Amino acid sequence: MASSININNKASFNTVTLELANAENNALNLLLELALSTNSLNDYLDKSVKTLIDSVPWLNLLPKGGVLLTDLDSDDKQLKLVSEFGLSPELLTLCKTVDFGYCLCGRAAKEKIVQFASCVDDRHDIRFEGMAPHGHYNIPLIKQKEVLGVLVLYLPHGHEKNDKEVQFLERVAHVLSMGVSQRYIINNLDQSLKNEELANKAKTKFMSIISHELKTPLNSIVGFSDLLTLEKNLSTEGHDYVTEIKSSSDQLNAMINGIIEHVSLDSAKEMHLEHINLKDVIEVCCDPLKPKIKKKNITLELDIDSNISLLANRDYLQRVLKQLITNAVTFNKTRGKVLITTMTTNSYVKTSIVDSGIGIKPENMEQLFTPFNRLGAENSANRGIGLGLVSAKRLVESMNGKVGATSVYGKGSTFWFEIKVPAKQPQIIL
Repeated sequence: MASSININNKASFNTVTLELANAENNALNLLLELALSTNSLNDYLDKSVKTLIDSVPWLNLLPKGGVLLTDLDSDDKQLKLVSEFGLSPELLTLCKTVDFGYCLCGRAAKEKIVQFASCVDDRHDIRFEGMAPHGHYNIPLIKQKEVLGVLVLYLPHGHEKNDKEVQFLERVAHVLSMGVSQRYIINNLDQSLKNEELANKAKTKFMSIISHELKTPLNSIVGFSDLLTLEKNLSTEGHDYVTEIKSSSDQLNAMINGIIEHVSLDSAKEMHLEHINLKDVIEVCCDPLKPKIKKKNITLELDIDSNISLLANRDYLQRVLKQLITNAVTFNKTRGKVLITTMTTNSYVKTSIVDSGIGIKPENMEQLFTPFNRLGAENSANRGIGLGLVSAKRLVESMNGKVGATSVYGKGSTFWFEIKVPAKQPQIIL
């Protein structure tokens, strides 16, 4: 009997742990998307604070908070309140500027560690008559040992500190720091150089750095979720949570891979062309998708002339086909159909990938090949996230071709690209 109770307790513990890990992963995904957006600094921080308060109910945060950034224009080490949510008029005045080492947020900046308080204690240098009892998490935002600012979160009076909460908030601070740093880089370049090309290069460099930095913790999430699937004492609900974690990790991984691929295009120097059998390349791109196609019971049909040969770049062509075919399978219905066809004329070869999936709303079609847009029939099925389609468009255009799409919402989509024949001479990708 005792053994049975221990097993049940272990399964219950695993379920709660998985639920928390899944919630944390989803919250970090939302904050990462904001970090990679093109919003202004203030708008980005306002939305990040609101998103954090709304998406982490397990922390029991009070509905108010803010971000103070290091005042770069001041000779003294000071924090300046730049973003707030729900703060009282008194705090907006008293916390307009805060010296390093003063009050909890100033201590977090000076000591470069998270400051916690369960109540209004003697470290609260900033007080006013009628202040409601509360606790605090004050988390420093640090990039390359430099304090960029402090995230201030409010807690109910008497809240008990939890090490796992602190670890999660430190990861939140890491994402916020990267978002702030990106905007500083771009703003500084805009002000000093007034050169759009250099600003884009700075953003590209940032994307490359953030992509590789995020790969390490993401691989840990994937690895531990794989280990949890082997846990024999997991409940059915626990297995569902593991599946959700893996699904979220896969989405995040796809977005990061898209960033890396997009950056690789900017660093490419010269494109080499060769004669390629189109059918062979399509079959190579379809092979890795066969398990997923089988699992969803999708019918894959190829209507391709085996004699069609293109003068193109093999790597670029494979990347375009892989992106479009993967989308067709991913956003298709169970027992759906994917049809790949080609059409030739005297001047070009047109390849079409047709799916019977969720389709795209007409008002979203014009945004389809722009970065970081959510275009899908349901919130859980989004097409166009990240940079995959943007990269595909750039790759096709670099081979003197063009790309496009048509869709009937709820019935399916057709993505196509065409490459001129004969292709022009190799060109430099800028």
